[in-house]
Amino acid sequence: MRSYECVACSLRSDLDICIACGYFPARYKESNVTVLRKAGKSLEVLRTPRGYRPISLLNTVGKLTALIRSYLTSRSSRLKVDSRLSEPFDIERG
Repeated sequence: MRSYECVACSLRSDLDICIACGYFPARYKESNVTVLRKAGKSLEVLRTPRGYRPISLLNTVGKLTALIRSYLTSRSSRLKVDSRLSEPFDIERG
């Protein structure tokens, strides 16, 4: 089995668990903050916090999982009324 196949299998397993359990792992919510210098600022401004901009780099797997989960939940428009699930097309979105 090639390495990308192992990664794909692992990602699919994680995604299946996230969707089935409604759980989003904390490791997917972590981010790395990188500080960038603002362009065109004087040396005086660069000596203060106003001369820099923080950028949060989110976990790519977490973004992908959230995107797929959002897509799947927006496609499912079923309501539970009186302990009975409605048919998939009973509800109109608008």
